[in-house]
Amino acid sequence: MILTGHRHIANAKKINRTIVINANTMSSKKTLAKHPNSFNLIEIFKNKTITITEIIVKTTKQQILGTYELTIQKTKNPINQT
Repeated sequence: MILTGHRHIANAKKINRTIVINANTMSSKKTLAKHPNSFNLIEIFKNKTITITEIIVKTTKQQILGTYELTIQKTKNPINQT
């Protein structure tokens, strides 16, 4: 999962096996007309799915940006490699 921001347009996409989540802006006075201040809620469930929801600050209106199945990869810890 990669979290990004500062594009002022919330979205979520799965590219290959990686979920890329972009946040809008939560408290800026400079917003794009169709994109009011908002934040993303990321929920990870026991059934290995993840849901990303955009929540508008002023109205608390919610919009699901995506629901994805988690793919967990085991990797070596680069700090402990010998």
